[in-house]
Amino acid sequence: MLIKNWLNARRSLLRVPPIALHPVNARSTWPSPGASSAEVRRIVDMAQRLKAAWRAGGTLRPLSGKNLALLRTEAPTTETSELHRAGAELGARISHVRLGDPLESGDPKLRDICQMLGRLYDAVDCGPISSAVALEIERHAGIPVYHGLESDEHPFRILADLLCISERCPRGVAGNAISFLGNPRTPRGEDFVKAARLLGFDLRFVEFARYAANDEAFTIDASDAEHWAFEAPSGPIEEAERCENRHFVLQAMLLDAMTNR
Repeated sequence: MLIKNWLNARRSLLRVPPIALHPVNARSTWPSPGASSAEVRRIVDMAQRLKAAWRAGGTLRPLSGKNLALLRTEAPTTETSELHRAGAELGARISHVRLGDPLESGDPKLRDICQMLGRLYDAVDCGPISSAVALEIERHAGIPVYHGLESDEHPFRILADLLCISERCPRGVAGNAISFLGNPRTPRGEDFVKAARLLGFDLRFVEFARYAANDEAFTIDASDAEHWAFEAPSGPIEEAERCENRHFVLQAMLLDAMTNR
């Protein structure tokens, strides 16, 4: 649906009262410097509960009656996206909102569009939009705004990796060691280090020449920036498990933002 075709028909819906803002989950702002251990732990714990309910055969629809907009520049494909599935499984109504002309920060039409989104939806994911425009949508729409949750680079995927490790810590994560091999100063590396420390893991940065396997430590081999390898004391953590956990972390992030407004 083209936004430019909505505006005249929806003018009466644009008078929106102020709503408390939520942080944009953009590449550069999550985890934010002010993120607390409790906030990160809440997402991981919620993902664990969602996964447990799914395995038990339960049907959870806590987002029934909620509306999620996916802002896209292209028409939706015939294949349902990961984000669409995650929200729909929780009961949310998903709308693919196709943008007409590219949005630019400061565009006079942008505020009207933002207010319309705030009136019609409970959250928005801005896939291909610039960070500046995503922040402006957040500012004027007054609803949770995600920036590219379907992107392979979004930091939420780090929490899915850490969920795999947490599930192998029956006595809790505090004090459990993670040996990190590779460059921790890449964007993904920095996100991982921040989130792991917030959860209470003991991070150890190890050079390959001095690395020795430790039966009590988890190992992250980030020497290949595109393909990290994860090893638990009990054996490798496979990509299939990490993909499964990404689904539940994605659901937890939607649930946390859309039910705490």
